Amino acid sequence: MDADVQQAAPIGLSPREVRRGAKEILPELRFILRRYGKTLAPPLRDKLASLQQRLAAGLSGSDWEALSRAYDEAADCLENEAAPFRKSGFRETVEVLGLALVLALFTRAFLIQAFKIPSGSMIPTLLVGDYLLVSKLSYGIKNPFGGWVARWAEPERGDVIVFITPEDKDLPFLDRRDFIKRVIAVGRETVEFKNRTIFINGEAIEDPWGHYSSGPAFDRADYGPVVVPEGMLFMMGDNRNDSLDSRVWGFVPMDMVVGKAKILYFSFENHPWSIRWGRLGRIIN
Repeated sequence: MDADVQQAAPIGLSPREVRRGAKEILPELRFILRRYGKTLAPPLRDKLASLQQRLAAGLSGSDWEALSRAYDEAADCLENEAAPFRKSGFRETVEVLGLALVLALFTRAFLIQAFKIPSGSMIPTLLVGDYLLVSKLSYGIKNPFGGWVARWAEPERGDVIVFITPEDKDLPFLDRRDFIKRVIAVGRETVEFKNRTIFINGEAIEDPWGHYSSGPAFDRADYGPVVVPEGMLFMMGDNRNDSLDSRVWGFVPMDMVVGKAKILYFSFENHPWSIRWGRLGRIIN
């Protein structure tokens, strides 16, 4: 037989199929030995351990025939002698769903959370029907039940953040409402809103975010000056005449911050099939 011609697999599978099958079987052998090793009959335990070693060696080496024989014997053993100790299809499904749930809860609690915009307080930056992703790591690692585990950044003027409204701080965790506004002033700054102009520490600042849905005659009352306490934020909606914000319910403690708004991933107008394609993927700033 020519040296460069491979023999057919004893079980009629291609080399790729054998390697794939061996990679699938090897974790099963390890599971049975780890879970039931002490209670298995010694002959079966020794056989499974030997098959595990042979499969691992075959996968890391180049002896095709040895891997093929080990795979054939391991598959037969799992189908017969070791069958009572294998994971059931139902159990595997439950484990996969459980892992997916844990990952989803972990992601929502510590990494990223999705939000929907229900009101027009942030027009034109955010519209009713916008769906956005909020990073929970922009300022640090937040304890889902309150407080911070670690902090490495501070909110800055202009950041759009999601937070728990101070009005709800004493409510049960699941009853608290999420708001989204823009940071206008931070701790120890003096803020004043007068004649459609924002003053920080007595100096007028540029306000590229401010939007007014009605004429000056319908402007909300001027506000301030007030000093923002340390560890607090002064928040305003971009739609200045139609926003319940710090001018109404006061300062936002950093402990109430959920995260920083990052990107729009979906948006529709009136109906879910009326998609605003031009807004999808837009960075929030």
